[in-house]
Amino acid sequence: MIPFRKMHGAGNDFLVFDNRDGRLPLATVIERAPVWCDRRTGVGADGVLLLETAADADFHMVYRNADGSDAGMCGNGGRCLARFAHAMGLPARLTFTCNGRRYRATVAADSVELAFPVEVAVKAVADGWRIDTGTDHLVCDRTHRSAADVDLLAEGRALRLTHNANVNFVRHVGAGQLLLDTYERGVEDLTLACGTGALAVSVWHHHRFTPQASAFSLAVDCRGGRLHTRGRFHADTGRYADLVLTGPAVSVFDGTLPA
Repeated sequence: MIPFRKMHGAGNDFLVFDNRDGRLPLATVIERAPVWCDRRTGVGADGVLLLETAADADFHMVYRNADGSDAGMCGNGGRCLARFAHAMGLPARLTFTCNGRRYRATVAADSVELAFPVEVAVKAVADGWRIDTGTDHLVCDRTHRSAADVDLLAEGRALRLTHNANVNFVRHVGAGQLLLDTYERGVEDLTLACGTGALAVSVWHHHRFTPQASAFSLAVDCRGGRLHTRGRFHADTGRYADLVLTGPAVSVFDGTLPA
């Protein structure tokens, strides 16, 4: 049997495995993820996380979507894996690698903070704005449309296929506050939260509404809870850096799966 932990970050949920002994090959994860993540016949999750050893960091993160595909970076997943690693005996201040980048995480009692080593630009396209915060996002402004007027599932699916990106429907509801719904590629559904999406819509908000400011700090309300973002804007390059995502990372239960 293979032990796992079910975790979530603001409702964005994962099956987490301690794979530091290497007994769970990536090919097996890719093959079994659709079975494990099915919400009717499996455990149910948006994706699978592996904690692995790293030569130059506290650990290495592997993430696969619910369909087994490569998701790029997952912000809520990284925060959950940092808490899991801390529970396994690693320090509260951690570094980890994922997709060739080195991330920093700080585990606190009620939240996990994750710093992103990326520089981000905003590109206007036909349906919104393309922003890559470790994985590709399309940001769509729905501030002036009520939720009842929008079939987010159908619209998200269509835009995801057109742009091959996660689709973020954002509404600006007040000073420093955004509402976010995300259709995630690889999950092929709306998820309760998206960490890299929260960063993407925060960058979009600064680009659209406060470009004169050198930094931003926002609350992003997702269906599953609130995430906090901050970052800095470099006017000389037109790019964003020092991006930080903070929010809950919760252990739900432990279980085992057949080998």
